[in-house]
Amino acid sequence: MFQPRLTDRMIGSSATNWRRTEGPPHVQNLSPQPLNQTEPTTPPQMPWQADIASLIAEMRLQREEERARHHEVMNRRADQDARIRQRLLLDEATKLSAIASAAVKKIHPDCILKIDGSNIT
Repeated sequence: MFQPRLTDRMIGSSATNWRRTEGPPHVQNLSPQPLNQTEPTTPPQMPWQADIASLIAEMRLQREEERARHHEVMNRRADQDARIRQRLLLDEATKLSAIASAAVKKIHPDCILKIDGSNIT
């Protein structure tokens, strides 16, 4: 009974002659690992495990993109706030300057003291 399998001779149509001697291709490793490997071996993954792993990787990528978008939005808001503060300060300085120039225009030039104090009476 085992002679056809040992000698590779086909004798009749016995079920043993047609039996597959190799394992299924999806179970076998394509590259054999050395016996003295230092890395721990991981159990073979089922197809649904690979799907879950790719889903988790995609979710992590989306989370990183959302974080980057959030940081970008926060930076834009900070820049906008800084521009608004600068504009308010500029508006305040402009108002003060306008008030001062209007006050100077209303003062008669003879009433303004000279630097050397020559027009003090």
